[in-house]
Amino acid sequence: MNALLPTRRNVLQSSGLVLGLALPMRGMAKGAAAAPFAPNAFVRVSPDNLVTVVIKHVEMGQGPTTGLATILADEMDADWSQVRIEFAPANDPLYKNLAFGTMGTGGSSAISNSWMQMRNAGASARAMLAEAGAKRWGVPVSAVKIAKGVVSSGKNKASFGELAADAAMLKPPENPVLKTPEQWTLIGTDLTKVDSVSKSNGSAMFTMDVQRPGMVH
Repeated sequence: MNALLPTRRNVLQSSGLVLGLALPMRGMAKGAAAAPFAPNAFVRVSPDNLVTVVIKHVEMGQGPTTGLATILADEMDADWSQVRIEFAPANDPLYKNLAFGTMGTGGSSAISNSWMQMRNAGASARAMLAEAGAKRWGVPVSAVKIAKGVVSSGKNKASFGELAADAAMLKPPENPVLKTPEQWTLIGTDLTKVDSVSKSNGSAMFTMDVQRPGMVH
């Protein structure tokens, strides 16, 4: 069982790779307001306030999509109604299972494997959005609050999408501050499943639905 749990070394190695993805975004021109804010490999925020969580584990009926999205969204203080998910592309360095060393799902490892990754990804995004708001309003970061996808300080307010371009210019924190269990607002609550609609109407894609040119059955 212990083999399925990520070590601190593996988590830190993966986090280092993830945070590196933010560097190209920092070089964007300030006029590129339509560009999404992608502080790491697991989340991005678009100007229309949608928060897309990238899931590295395969959905086989065990429900990792909602579980992993909940972890990240809670640390980020995102509005759950604005959270969407997509599955990670093939990329072992960024999305490997920390127990297997390559991309893969199994052994009931999705949550235990990605717990700290998703928490750090959400906390990092939250810190950068808070810093973006502080810079815009000329206030200390300590005076900034975030709740349900809205960044505020006194009478000043801005949505995640409104601060996305500014946040994309900032450097991700090396050690983002994580919430204590008492501060969680989504984890442990009854939430609408992020993929219930697609599963209900048949639009959700599973391996058996994949069709490729020249594919032989």
